Formats: sequence, C-alpha cells, structure tokens
Amino acid sequence: FSFALSPLVAAEDSKDDKGKVADYFTHSLILNITLAVLLFILITFAKPILYYLKQPEDVIDLCIPYLTIMTFSMVPLMIFQSFRQLSEGVSLTIPVTIATIIGNVVNIALNYGWIYGNWGFPRLEVAGAAWGTFSARVVMMVFLLIVLFNFQKTRTILKMVNFRTIKKEYFRKISNIGIPTALTSFFEMTAFSTAAFICGYTFTDTLMDQELAKVNLAAHQIAINLASTTFMMCTGLGVAATVRVGNQLGLRDYKTLREAGWSCIVMDLSFMFICGVSFILLRYQLPTFYSQESAVIELAAQLLIIASLFQLSDGVQLVVLGALRGMMDVRMPSILTFIAYWVVAIPIGLLLAVYFEMRALGMWIGL
Repeated sequence: FSFALSPLVAAEDSKDDKGKVADYFTHSLILNITLAVLLFILITFAKPILYYLKQPEDVIDLCIPYLTIMTFSMVPLMIFQSFRQLSEGVSLTIPVTIATIIGNVVNIALNYGWIYGNWGFPRLEVAGAAWGTFSARVVMMVFLLIVLFNFQKTRTILKMVNFRTIKKEYFRKISNIGIPTALTSFFEMTAFSTAAFICGYTFTDTLMDQELAKVNLAAHQIAINLASTTFMMCTGLGVAATVRVGNQLGLRDYKTLREAGWSCIVMDLSFMFICGVSFILLRYQLPTFYSQESAVIELAAQLLIIASLFQLSDGVQLVVLGALRGMMDVRMPSILTFIAYWVVAIPIGLLLAVYFEMRALGMWIGL
C-alpha cells in the first residue's frame, strides 16, 4: 500500500512542486500508520486459526510467539516505508540503501545473540529472530528519519508537512494506486504463504508423515528464501522503473518514458538469467547454508531447478509492475496477478501436492 506514494511524488518532483510532495507524504503517512494498526488487530485475532490448518503442531507452537512480536514491528515498518517512498520518489535512494544495510547488520547481530544465546544474550530461539527483526525495523526507521531531516531537499519538504490541512482528494488519489498495488502484493504473498502450508500438509498423524512434512517445509523455505533474495534485488530495478517513468510522465516526455521502462526490463532479464543459471549449477551447494540434512538438501536442489525456470518471468513482472505503477496503471496488473496465482498456481499446486502426493515438488510446479 505504501508504494503508492513514490509515483505521485516522482511526478510532482519532476515539476519541482515541493508543496504537493509534502501533502502527498502527509496523507500517505496517516494511511500507512492506520493500515499497520488495523493489520495488527487482524493478525492478533487470527493467530489461533493456525492450529486448524493441519500443520505440525510443534511448528505452530514456535510460530505463534514469533508472529506476536512481528505484529508489533509493523508500525515502525510502515513509518519507515512512508519515509522510504518519499526518499525514493525524489530519487534519493542512497539513504534507504544505507538504512537497509544497517538494519540487516543489526538483525544478523541480534539474531546471532538472541537465537543461540551468544554474547551474553538470553537464548530465545525463534522468538529471538522476531525480536531481532523488530529491533532492526526500529533502527531503520530512526536512521532514515535523522538522515532525511538533514538532507536539504527532503528537509524542505518535511518542514511543509501539515497534519491540520487534510483533504479527501489526496486520500482518494493515494488509495486509487495503493489499494490495487496492495492487492497485487496480497495475491502474490498469500499465494506463497499458502504454498508453504500446502508443502507442510500432513496426510496422517503418524510420526513418519510429520517428519516428511517437515522436510518438505524446510526444503520449500530454503528454495523460497533463495528465490526471494534474487526477487528482492530486482525490486531495486522495479523502484527505478517507477521513479523514472513517473518523472517522465510528469514531464509528458513519453519517448524517454518508454526508453526508461525498456532499459529496466533489459537489465532485469540479464540479471535474472545469471541467477537462474547459478541456481542450477549451485543447487546442491546453496542449501547447505541453511541445513546439513541430506533429505532437505536433496529436495531443495530439485526445487531450485524449478525456481531457476521462473526467474526470468518473475523478475520481468516485478519491473513491469513498477513501470506501470509509475504511469498510475495498477488495476489490470492486480487482476492478472490474481489470475496467475489463485486461478493457475494454487489449484495446480494443490492438485499435484495433495492429490498426487508430490508435496513441495508439486506445489513448486504450480508456482
């Protein structure tokens, strides 16, 4: 939902209208914090449903406290996102990069301490991972606020922020882009979350079936983590497409707009091709960063072959979504994403994984 701010800011920034940029930011911040609070309430009441989804119960027992802590981190995350989209919208990407790197360093260090009880930290295991993420998000938020209040361009914009002049038209413009954009991400993320549940589905209550479900769930998590890493690196090109296309839309320079969009697509294809080949060549080595269990590594290697096949299409759709967002064209992509994941991927994956008992491999064929 927060992504709606960048194209609006980029279009006004190209015309050097700092007042409108500040107005869009103000209204976006209000909407983003409101959304974070609503999601916090929703997840808090929805957590008990996890026990009725036929997953290994000891996994759910570990998941609940993790999810509880993560919901608290949504407010600092959405504040960070608001400032991030403002920064990216005015083509100021380095502060966001530095904030993210610092957040990752903090996350890794605190995970190492809290998960395993190193450096005198209490051993919190899975809950420690959540506290690490929570702390990292707070650090990222504070760092970006400090930096943007010290950059002349963004300081000028932030000084114009006024919460007393609230207008419905700004909420409407942000929502018109934000809601379809949010639904696009929602359809995609919920599909991958559902895929995890399908991979961890237990056919019987026997110990053997429970262990097999855990192997499939672990292999899925490794493959999805690696695929998400390359996907997130392409997010940068998606952001570039949004901002550059948004700039040229504001200037009504459609020739350069087209060139900017195609440049991002070609760069993305080149990068994802290399990633896909790497997944195939290193399919047995990459999973060892996550697990030493031979069964998990073997299955993860098979899933990485499938992951390598959708690297190109996955990357291209991300960059094109960014370019279309820069043109304020977000409704049709939302519909197409729903069809791709919920009409095609999940039904095929469910059929292969459960009916034909192919488990994670079947689900990944669907994806």
